Amino acid sequence: MSTTGVIVTVYMCIIVGTVEFSGVTLAAKFPDVDAPQLNITYYIGNDAELYCTVANLGRNTVTWRRLSDPVPISVGTAKFTPSKKYRVAHEPATQRWTLYIKKLDTSDAGEYECRVTGHDELSQTITLIMPGNGGTHIEATESILKVDVGETVLMPCNVKNLKKHKVLWVGERGGVLAYRKKVLSSDSRLRIHHTTREEWSLRIRNVKDSDFGTYTCIVNTNPVLTRTFTLRSKGPQKQAPVLVTNNHVSTVNVKEGSPATLACNFRGHPSPKISWSARVMVGGKRVKKNLGVLGTTYKIPSARPEDGGNYTCTGRNGVYPTGRGRVKLVVEANPTTPAPRTTPATPTGPARPIVYIEDEQVMTSKGSIAYLVCHSVGNPAPQMHWTRHRNKLSNSFKHRTSNTSNGLYRQRSELRIMHLESNDYGEYECFAHNNRGNVNTSVRLVEPSK
Repeated sequence: MSTTGVIVTVYMCIIVGTVEFSGVTLAAKFPDVDAPQLNITYYIGNDAELYCTVANLGRNTVTWRRLSDPVPISVGTAKFTPSKKYRVAHEPATQRWTLYIKKLDTSDAGEYECRVTGHDELSQTITLIMPGNGGTHIEATESILKVDVGETVLMPCNVKNLKKHKVLWVGERGGVLAYRKKVLSSDSRLRIHHTTREEWSLRIRNVKDSDFGTYTCIVNTNPVLTRTFTLRSKGPQKQAPVLVTNNHVSTVNVKEGSPATLACNFRGHPSPKISWSARVMVGGKRVKKNLGVLGTTYKIPSARPEDGGNYTCTGRNGVYPTGRGRVKLVVEANPTTPAPRTTPATPTGPARPIVYIEDEQVMTSKGSIAYLVCHSVGNPAPQMHWTRHRNKLSNSFKHRTSNTSNGLYRQRSELRIMHLESNDYGEYECFAHNNRGNVNTSVRLVEPSK
């Protein structure tokens, strides 16, 4: 840290040694300090340098923000504030992230936080103090406190040279908890611990899950002095369910009659319970069907074409938001008998498609337009398309397709082939498919004999 033209007073440092979590290491590299808070005093008009050192970042990055401002100053080295006072630099060789603040004034006083993204517990808070408060300051103390549910916690706020200034405590959302010795919250578990003239600590008895969060002790000096505490559980932090995507299979393809296994894995704390649902056809409409709480996998011993579709897995553990994933099952139907030449009867219940053609062979001369027609019947009404050499045909200058309904369960599909050439002659396939199956027939386009 540069100290040219600047008086720097180091009281304590926020991190004791090194903190490790999930392969990420955050180390405070300030020399000759070993206690858990850092205060730095600068004079007006000078420039400040605040820094933290982070090893093993991986895909994470570092954010800087002022605790009194919800908008971060930077994410990585990208600024998110219009102020020209700030600049952030990263030195890969030293793994140092430095926040530069130009031409300090009293409004710059306060707490600044360096945080590793994705790891709330990996953070460092530095308090920037501006002279002018007549020696009034908050003693540096540990700012991250870990307790078990049911325990009593004391957040120490020791104010030196308080004089006529007042002390205020606020909660995570800015709600006033206490003013001087008086608790303004309706929660009877809260007390101000005031055993000496300097002590204005906040005590919480019988800690609950809802108590975990941030608390700030404020002294109404000019500029205002603050000390922010983070209250965390000693046990694993509660985490909403998140779908594990690195090995998630979003589409499963099986043949009719084969077993199918759909899988979703969620991480979270407590361990999420996983339920499954599917979109199925009922009365010609797709509706949601709950399959139950089945765990990480949903198994179908013998898949049928009607089992195909989208399946949703939902992870719940009581922590918002709920986690969700989706797996699409595609069931390849077994071959069917050749298409009939006569019109089949209308199905009385769910049924796979039946396709039939008007002419097995269509004869059209070069330069003309060929018309190929195919019909299908099924419940639900089938969708239809044409292929040539196993490639699906779409509308172009050469091909035109049109599908029309002939009743609730009947479809007619027409393929027009424009400006016939020699390579247009041959076999064309007509496909019809619904959630019960996939069938096809063929039409042969030939050139008239000369």
